[in-house]
Amino acid sequence: MYYRYSNSENPMSEWGHAMFVDNEFSSENYGSILYIYDGTDAIDIKDLHDIMVDEWNKTIEKGMEPIGFEGIDPEDIFNEFDPEDIVMSAGAWDSELVTWFGDVILANYDIKAVITNDGAIVFDPSLIKRA
Repeated sequence: MYYRYSNSENPMSEWGHAMFVDNEFSSENYGSILYIYDGTDAIDIKDLHDIMVDEWNKTIEKGMEPIGFEGIDPEDIFNEFDPEDIVMSAGAWDSELVTWFGDVILANYDIKAVITNDGAIVFDPSLIKRA
């Protein structure tokens, strides 16, 4: 089970995703409303490794890297999408790289949610329940 505390009636962020953590109490300071996600229809970030590295290489070839991420190695970009502690630093999920992920990965692959090291990123709000 994954948990997201918020003060918003809408669990989704302005980026079009909702970030969850696998420890119910590690994000409780973010609000009084608890949303839960059970892992349905998710893909493990590690299973996206080759796709993301390949797509980032194509992005570099086209010179289309998001501003501030020019010249970054594909492995480093991939690692930004699997932060060690998603509550302390959401990595790519809290940066312009989310736009790249949406435009390149979500637009071309049927992904509704991604499981990270210690959390989940959900793109389909129908998968989220209010506790």
